[in-house]
Amino acid sequence: MSTISTRDTVDHALLDLRDFFLDKQHCSPKVMGATFAESIRRSDSWRNHTIFLYHAAKNTCHHLCYGMNPDPAADELRNHLRAWADKALKIKGQPPEAWMIPQVLTAFRMLRVRPPAKFVEYCERSTTRSLRLWQKSQMLEWIGAVADLGIESNTAFLKSACERLVSLAPGMQGHELYDLARNMAMMDAVLEARRSDKTPYIANAFRKIYNDQAVLLKINQASATEEPQKLSDAYYWFSRQKAALPRFDREQNSGLQWLVAEQFRNAGAHPVGRRVIEDTGHEIDLSFTFQGCNFDVEVDGPVHFIRCTDGHVITLDGRSVLQTMLMAHKLPEQKIIRLPYTVYDDHAGRPEMWKDLCQQVKGAKPGAYLVDSEGHLTPKLLTKCRVFTPVS
Repeated sequence: MSTISTRDTVDHALLDLRDFFLDKQHCSPKVMGATFAESIRRSDSWRNHTIFLYHAAKNTCHHLCYGMNPDPAADELRNHLRAWADKALKIKGQPPEAWMIPQVLTAFRMLRVRPPAKFVEYCERSTTRSLRLWQKSQMLEWIGAVADLGIESNTAFLKSACERLVSLAPGMQGHELYDLARNMAMMDAVLEARRSDKTPYIANAFRKIYNDQAVLLKINQASATEEPQKLSDAYYWFSRQKAALPRFDREQNSGLQWLVAEQFRNAGAHPVGRRVIEDTGHEIDLSFTFQGCNFDVEVDGPVHFIRCTDGHVITLDGRSVLQTMLMAHKLPEQKIIRLPYTVYDDHAGRPEMWKDLCQQVKGAKPGAYLVDSEGHLTPKLLTKCRVFTPVS
């Protein structure tokens, strides 16, 4: 299938583009990217702009457009997200309707890309007054995307959003309440990781929601066996009550873990058998001792990261931030190191970097750290890491 050709009128072209994204047509990744670029150029309203982005992301991530592998088409769309956001900021006329912002953020979440800060600010500024119109599904979409992407909301918008969540929570189903609890904890953890002066709105909203008897009844009636873990994590985060750590889908003893372990061994660190945190079942990827210093390493593959819209950098996602900070609270005397896969890719041939990293860990205080793209240890978990090169 070829890209959309120029039509006699803009209206016809827009209709063709809408049909292309609304119909689950099969096409190549290149055609998907080219057609999405054309939709950005021709978008004349927030409604069309939102429809094009949301359904392009949905069709791509749900394998509806091109076969079984979503990565090539997703990469094509990611290359145009900065242009999409820039165009959205220039659209004149009516501001976004109530349903549009949650769908836009959900699309970014599906593509694993964080929107530009200016675009997030515009969305929150333009929809603060319409939050009272957001329904349950829109609030759940919004908080799921914000939590996973690690978006920091401004205080006024956050306060209004938390008030709306409190009013809508009694109408949610059990599985939705479990997801909401985890997302609230993720969002609060990201806020704490970004700044030390976080507001109390999320914690206060959590307590109001999960002290409500109607809410507790629905939770108790939920049957999904994996869901209680989400609520347990959130209770621990907000009240420090005993809870298990989040369990994340990953391959145990992955090839990358063995390669990273080899770098540390060559640098003089001695591996310790895989540790399981007591009462949680959470397995640490790698554990070492170096000149009397004990430390743990979580080796993070691509699923732990969110891209920025320029495509060159990544940061940890909300789930990984929450996991790290829960570990730090549970193991206050331990040194926990998160090592992005890009650090190995960039420094596998530099033994001096790994020796220096071991020395940095030895001299560090107990706590949670990220290894940045230069091989430096930083307590700022949301430090940007270099990773992607532009796709031509």
